[in-house]
Amino acid sequence: TYVHNQKIKVPSFFDNGFRRCYSDPSMFTFHENNNCLILLIYVDDMVLTGCSSSLIQNFLSKLQDEFPVKDMGQLSYFLGIEVLHTGNGLFLNQAKYAQDILDRAQMIDCKPMNTPMATKLDLLDTSSYPDPTFYRVIVGSLQYLTITRPEISFS
Repeated sequence: TYVHNQKIKVPSFFDNGFRRCYSDPSMFTFHENNNCLILLIYVDDMVLTGCSSSLIQNFLSKLQDEFPVKDMGQLSYFLGIEVLHTGNGLFLNQAKYAQDILDRAQMIDCKPMNTPMATKLDLLDTSSYPDPTFYRVIVGSLQYLTITRPEISFS
């Protein structure tokens, strides 16, 4: 992401008045009069929203002059987050992402365990995991899920 952000930021965005968000370096904001644009970049994917459709179209035209752009339409899924557009705004959920983790780990039919777990748990002595890469992928996916859903970390 860093390399893509560095390539994209010079000179196109900052010359056009975008500012990088301090707390999220992948997010850029633009303000003009009472209108704003918010741009989120992850590697080669972008999410763009704003207060004015003409401002959005103007920005997209400028962006297409510098980069190949494919408009994927209204946002429905991004980085494991499902987006449902309602009359009141957006509804975000990660049910599909969590289900995908369970599918990959072959734990769909696992038996749930009360939390916190028992302090005296009989563990089986097994050899090391046959595919450590697979284990790392599952752990990384769970970490991302707990970062984006902090109530999971609490439990």
